[in-house]
Amino acid sequence: MSNDTPRRGFLKTATVFLGGAIGAVLAVPLVRYVIFPVGRKIVVAGDLPVPVVDEAAVKPGAPPLRVQIRAPEQRDAWSKVTDVPLGAA
Repeated sequence: MSNDTPRRGFLKTATVFLGGAIGAVLAVPLVRYVIFPVGRKIVVAGDLPVPVVDEAAVKPGAPPLRVQIRAPEQRDAWSKVTDVPLGAA
């Protein structure tokens, strides 16, 4: 009966380590899902100019132009949208 004790201890220890390893592997994606946007630049501000019209289209003394303003890209926490209409000038 005393020969079974070291084997049982080894099996208990191996089971605990195996369970812990499986739990850690499954916990990593779960934690990443829960805290996804933390620490990332998720909202892009207007740090870059938005192209409106070519300089060649604007002539001194000509009547004013109405141009549609479209942002090339807009991002928020989970999505990225391209060619977003912003209005007119």
